[in-house]
Amino acid sequence: MTSTPLRRVCIGLSGLCIVTAGAYAEDEPATSGGLDANPEAAEHVDARSQQAEPEGMDADAEARIDALWHAAAEGNLERFGRLLAEGVDIDARQPETFTTALWIAAQEGHTELVQILLQLGSDVEAKDPADGRTALFQAAQGGHAEIVELLLAHGAEVEVTSARTGATPLFIASARGHADVVRLLLAANAKVDVAARAEGRVDTPLGIAKERQHVAVIALLEAAMATSFDAH
Repeated sequence: MTSTPLRRVCIGLSGLCIVTAGAYAEDEPATSGGLDANPEAAEHVDARSQQAEPEGMDADAEARIDALWHAAAEGNLERFGRLLAEGVDIDARQPETFTTALWIAAQEGHTELVQILLQLGSDVEAKDPADGRTALFQAAQGGHAEIVELLLAHGAEVEVTSARTGATPLFIASARGHADVVRLLLAANAKVDVAARAEGRVDTPLGIAKERQHVAVIALLEAAMATSFDAH
């Protein structure tokens, strides 16, 4: 009998180790209404159905995928590790939202778990099929600067956009007043002159930051725009 290869990953100040089976290569929460929410319109049903579980997947396998996603949402490292050890695919999509463990861990701000997932090779560009947002978008929206930095270091696309609003990570971070995130995105060459639909109109990162009086963000964006202008 051939045994399943095991991979041991230990990271973080806590010295947490996870043994996995095999080698694995606006202003509402993201799951409800608002500027940066998932649209619930029927037109998105087909896109979601294309991401459904592989044909023939049994109920137990689907339940374990669902459990992995919820462990990621809760930041439950012990439970997450047990499920990975059972061989659950780290990039498997949750049956209802069709988002991955990395996507939800980034949204909820679980830095150590995000680091584990990236170290195990989780797909940084896995998108919410209903709106096209990635883990980077979710982390920027939540103001999770350490996670944004990790995702950028692993090659996350900085200009990913919401299909519904056209917002980018820079736009949503500017709208929320997350100056640390804005600084990281600008350092990664995020475009300042983007426009997105917000509150019934089209706006820019600088425009919405000014309206909401996010002083630190305004200063960062104006400096970036001035630098860009000088360069030309």
